[in-house]
Amino acid sequence: MNKKSLTERDIFRHFEKISEAPDAVERLRKFILDLAVRGKLVEQDPTDESAYRKAAEQGFYLAQNNLWLSFLRGDGLPQDDVQAAIWFRRAAEQPSATRLCRASRG
Repeated sequence: MNKKSLTERDIFRHFEKISEAPDAVERLRKFILDLAVRGKLVEQDPTDESAYRKAAEQGFYLAQNNLWLSFLRGDGLPQDDVQAAIWFRRAAEQPSATRLCRASRG
């Protein structure tokens, strides 16, 4: 599956159309949070549970996914199966998780 990446130029070209959408502010907030969690705005510290937890608590799928994996593996956080299960379930309930599963099936 070859998916074209959205570039800075694309964003500026479509800015007016995007900014007039009824949910523009909410979508922009999620987009910026996505960039931050992926480490695109500032360097990320994988041991900083508070940053991932805050994003995860706001319903951000990638943060929830990273948090459950970190708890499961004890990767930068204390290994905790209960916390891993909690965050796994929250991530699995996200629409993003459903889309990823469908895409992986071809």
